[in-house]
Amino acid sequence: MGDIVTVVVSERTSVKDEAKTDLTKTNSSNLEDGVGLLGKILSALGFRSDSSMKGEGSTERKHTVSTRITCLVTEVLPNGNLVLEGGRDLQVHGETLHLLFRGVIRPRDVAHDNTVESDMVANAEIGIKGKGSLTRVQRPGLLTQLFQAIF
Repeated sequence: MGDIVTVVVSERTSVKDEAKTDLTKTNSSNLEDGVGLLGKILSALGFRSDSSMKGEGSTERKHTVSTRITCLVTEVLPNGNLVLEGGRDLQVHGETLHLLFRGVIRPRDVAHDNTVESDMVANAEIGIKGKGSLTRVQRPGLLTQLFQAIF
């Protein structure tokens, strides 16, 4: 515990999701001739309802993270694997980016230069949180959040 290992983070994700819905429904009812005045009124009435719904939606997200994070070994598991944790704060144009990393590695996956590739890390948790004026502008306002919660 307490040893230092540098994780070479090279992560790419691409997700594309599309959905299409097309629904049409028709109901109709006719009343047969009945007896008396009520029967004549009802036979003149016909009931019909039509409804249709169409919807389409798609989302596409792409993320790329490339960095190096030097982590501490915080735990040695009974099987000899190592739990790593590390973080880094970056200042970019008045914005603070906080990078977090946590995961489990096998000692044999550590290269001779004391690095390990992120795709060799089990249960990898990689987080990037921003703080600053850009992050505040991109966050929805309270009314927007309220409307999204209701609708």
